[in-house]
Amino acid sequence: YEEKMIFLFLTLMAVITIVVLAKSKEIYFVSASFKRSKSFLFIQIFQVLVIYLGLIFADYSNKIFAIVLFLVSISEMLKLVYLKKIVNKEINLPSIPSRNLEDESLLEIVNYYFKKKNINTIPHIVTRLDKNTSGLVLIAKHRHVHALFSNMEIDKFYTALVNGKVTDNEIIEAPIRRVSSSIIEREVGEGGEFAKTEYWLEEYISEEGISVVKLKLYTGRTHQIRVHMKYKGYPLLGDELYGGDVSNISRQALHCTNLKFIHPITDEVVNVRADLPEDMINIIKHNE
Repeated sequence: YEEKMIFLFLTLMAVITIVVLAKSKEIYFVSASFKRSKSFLFIQIFQVLVIYLGLIFADYSNKIFAIVLFLVSISEMLKLVYLKKIVNKEINLPSIPSRNLEDESLLEIVNYYFKKKNINTIPHIVTRLDKNTSGLVLIAKHRHVHALFSNMEIDKFYTALVNGKVTDNEIIEAPIRRVSSSIIEREVGEGGEFAKTEYWLEEYISEEGISVVKLKLYTGRTHQIRVHMKYKGYPLLGDELYGGDVSNISRQALHCTNLKFIHPITDEVVNVRADLPEDMINIIKHNE
């Protein structure tokens, strides 16, 4: 009777696990690091079935070992964490903890939220923004997913307000290095890291000499957009560090408006957009 009950229990666990695996789309399984959901799904189901068959046909001396292995496998496969979280970051908020211990960071806020909701995982920033750059930030809910994203292409688009009339479209390829006299400021110069930015003119406000610019990052250097636009002679409004006009806005007028990428688990295209913040909208509307 006891053997039959154990057999029924394990059968039920196997069925539940396979059903969960089959229905899961936006989840990542802690026990493996496969990049695509289909291959992972088949391998995990195969693993369940092989161990289950071992339970049925194993002799008594091997049954205890097989049961332990089966239960460990089941518990690992049912530890599910959601793949990602995309948030719209406010200004005056660092993405990660800074040297200034008084500053709260986006990572700390998300981590506190997870703990409050009893989500047992540690968030990892995938796309970081400067403290006073607003917009979309992609956060992985598990370090394995963060590792998957490091090998994937993520299209990052920004909107900026800059001084001067830019050309309709241009690709900037100019190396960026740290200014020798500063730990914060960057500049274009020899010996710097390769950096590539593309921009498009979306609107020109002739009365104020302001261009509304769409930008795409191909690399992710510190202050890349800010440095490249200063290098071309079009500093961002509000960007005091790089010579921008601060009369209309008190921070760099830069907002991440769009993230687009292939979901590393389901292969689906994820395309998320965020509206411009009020301080940038007010400048545009005021001059229309």
